Amino acid sequence: MNHTNAPALRARRSATVFACGMLLASVLALTVGVSAAHAEDTAEGEMTVTVPTAAPTPTTPPVTTPPVTTPPVTTPPVTTTTPKSTGGTTTPTPQETPAPTEPAIPGAPAANGAEAKVDGETYQAGASVVVTADGFTPGEQVQVVLFSDPQLIGNVAANADGTFEHSFALPDDLAAGRHTVQLTGWASKHIATADVFVTTGPLAADASVPVIPTAVWWVLGILAVLLLAGAFWWVIRIMRAPTAEVAPA
Repeated sequence: MNHTNAPALRARRSATVFACGMLLASVLALTVGVSAAHAEDTAEGEMTVTVPTAAPTPTTPPVTTPPVTTPPVTTPPVTTTTPKSTGGTTTPTPQETPAPTEPAIPGAPAANGAEAKVDGETYQAGASVVVTADGFTPGEQVQVVLFSDPQLIGNVAANADGTFEHSFALPDDLAAGRHTVQLTGWASKHIATADVFVTTGPLAADASVPVIPTAVWWVLGILAVLLLAGAFWWVIRIMRAPTAEVAPA
């Protein structure tokens, strides 16, 4: 009578249990890796827009000052023309108009400015902004100022048709929230404003938790698949191995 070798049977059962354990561990590692990679990719795309709420402006009661009457002073007209003699006829020479100068940088944007436009809805600090407007004197210099804290961006000439277009970079340390870009013409004194919304960057990772790149998670997933395939192959090989027999007594 043939008897099955008990140690060989126990070895086969142990190998089967080990292979199943390795299979379960591989599936768990692959699931965790893909979930972490997806979470990391999702976190990198999140952005938060913070728009500060305008504080109410206190109302100051008007101060009434009694009128001061000043007697009129009569000043004789002064002629500033330079006579030119041409064939016995005197022709006055008109004076030249002084060139326009750069306006002073205001402490706050104008409340009644015309509408200007920017090329985006939200920006991050350091990004480029293109601002456009119209209504300026052709070829005049236009002052560009960025608020909240007034910062002079520069002075750029308007186009020949009175339109204006200029690209500039936001400061790298510009705070998140709503800001204003204001355009002021040197000669026309025309003012146009546009709102610029600055967003925060991606959420900062916790310094106490090490950040694992996405490529590492993919490599771990591939290794887990290979390990799973090897475990299946090992189980099949053990199941097909011949069973040792003990000679009859």
